[in-house]
Amino acid sequence: MIDERLRLLDERQHVDLVADFFEPVSVLSVGRVIGVPELDAATLQHWFRGIILGSSNVTMDMDIAVEANAVSREIDEYMFDVFARVEKNPDDSIVSHLLQGAAGDTLVERVRDITPTLKVVIGGGLQEPGHGASTLAAALLADDGARADFNTDPAGLIKPAIEEAIRWVSPIQVNIRRTRIDTELEGVTLPAGTYVNAAVGAANRSVSVFGDDAAEFDLRRAVRPHLAFGTGMHFCAGNYFGRAAISRSIRGLFERFPEMRLDESDGPVRFRGFVFRSPAAVRVQLRG
Repeated sequence: MIDERLRLLDERQHVDLVADFFEPVSVLSVGRVIGVPELDAATLQHWFRGIILGSSNVTMDMDIAVEANAVSREIDEYMFDVFARVEKNPDDSIVSHLLQGAAGDTLVERVRDITPTLKVVIGGGLQEPGHGASTLAAALLADDGARADFNTDPAGLIKPAIEEAIRWVSPIQVNIRRTRIDTELEGVTLPAGTYVNAAVGAANRSVSVFGDDAAEFDLRRAVRPHLAFGTGMHFCAGNYFGRAAISRSIRGLFERFPEMRLDESDGPVRFRGFVFRSPAAVRVQLRG
């Protein structure tokens, strides 16, 4: 799939790596793992945006709710047929494994049991490998020294490069949690049931952990534990897949286009998003 998307880029000189490469590769690869390889990138991106729109609608805007609910119903209708298919012919997809472990006596009951989990996978997983890869590409292309270092040893540096990128700009910046018991945090007592906004993106730039230059991307930074994939019982189930997807897409891109450079005619790369954060675009010229 990555090679196919790279071949499409071959025909062009100026591209946006986010829209033209990383996001399509991300949703298509995750779509295959979920169990819907027949769906195109546009449909999967539409599903992702609908789920995120609804889950982040903190102002309870009715127009947003109507739009998000329409996408949710669209997913329900399409995926029921997929679940029916894997009930008869189980495979190694996520939907098949979910169905095998679902509670309920009928297919309708079992699908109802696991559909919320599936939507968490769609909302939390479809785009995030692409967003992490976009951040890493932007960082390497903006720093000639880091790029030169990476090009001399991509096999040896890709793993620390990924960890540094998702630490520097975590694809998911915020996690909402609720205390189960009375908890003291930094001298403040939080009663049981208190909602806590865990600012993962800020924690991953803590100077007490990562040093005074924690706000900078440093390819040679010593790898330390970070929270980009969460921690404990909420550790991201897709962390291995996400890292592998970033690795393969970044290495394939930089090997294919060694002369690639940033096109900053519209200014430097800008990041967007409060909960989900990534470059808005990474515009490049593929050849010198």
